[in-house]
Amino acid sequence: MAVQYLTGHPLQTGRGESLCIRISRPDPGCVRDCLAGKKTSAAARKKWTLLKAFAGMFILCTLFSVTLFSLAILCSGGTRSSYTAHYEYSSGGSKSCSGITVFDAELNNTIKICRPTWIGYRDEVRVVKVSNDLGIVVKEAVIL
Repeated sequence: MAVQYLTGHPLQTGRGESLCIRISRPDPGCVRDCLAGKKTSAAARKKWTLLKAFAGMFILCTLFSVTLFSLAILCSGGTRSSYTAHYEYSSGGSKSCSGITVFDAELNNTIKICRPTWIGYRDEVRVVKVSNDLGIVVKEAVIL
């Protein structure tokens, strides 16, 4: 059985067993390390915490910048246009959404649209988009 004192070091009994008594709130990492006979330093825990904080801030900044860039394209007064085209269903995976792929003549490439609106069962879709010098934002995709 493992319990740990506030010092973070396991106690050794006369029979070679580790006794760990922890008086403050339980820390799963500390208990796991105590059971394994390891001594976790405060510096190692601090480095891991700083690494997690940095990774979280990086993810939040990336999401914020993508949102800000999309809003800049949308609100900068581009050309609003729509077209009707044939589509193919595209299944989603662990890192992408399910949706449809459509050929865009302005880009001369296929684009993937996630979660289009379904109002019919034909093989055509109406795409409404805003385009300018910064890029293209798809506002709506309705399957006809």
